[in-house]
Amino acid sequence: MSVVSFAGIGGEERQQLLDKSVRSHDGEYAECFAEATVRFLREDEVDGGEVWDIWLSAHIQNRLAGIPRNAKPEELAYWADVIPYLGAAISAGIAVFGQNVPGFVDNVLVHDLPAGVLSAHGLDLVEFFAARIRNTATLGFEIQYRIRDLVDVIEQELDETAAEPLRAAARAKGLSDDALL
Repeated sequence: MSVVSFAGIGGEERQQLLDKSVRSHDGEYAECFAEATVRFLREDEVDGGEVWDIWLSAHIQNRLAGIPRNAKPEELAYWADVIPYLGAAISAGIAVFGQNVPGFVDNVLVHDLPAGVLSAHGLDLVEFFAARIRNTATLGFEIQYRIRDLVDVIEQELDETAAEPLRAAARAKGLSDDALL
């Protein structure tokens, strides 16, 4: 990840590496690469906005467009997991997904939100997370757990009213209010 982000390689070399992450072994590693990117961005010393500007924005746009190959829903879900870790680029990241916000998958990587992210981008992130809940195929145990975590964090850092879109989306998917306590 550091090589793609900070090694001083040229744009063409970077694109070759990114394409290999998607094409190698018939796309077998594309999901793992997206997951590794989320973990990389969660590191305190990594500036998600800088990574977004260097390569991540273009790469996610390509993946959403099926370039260089169609992405599986799980891969796109991991790319959506990067959003809260993008710093100053959070709004741009949300905009890239537009109306095509992927749902959550069982191994949700959105937790331990960066300090101050909700005070700076809370309402946008809440709407983005609510869209992800609405677009989730099934709310398995781990996803329910992460939704509860998100609701708790949003209620603590913002207020109960701010968390309501998450609750409403979860209820629409069949999750009871009791499950969110």
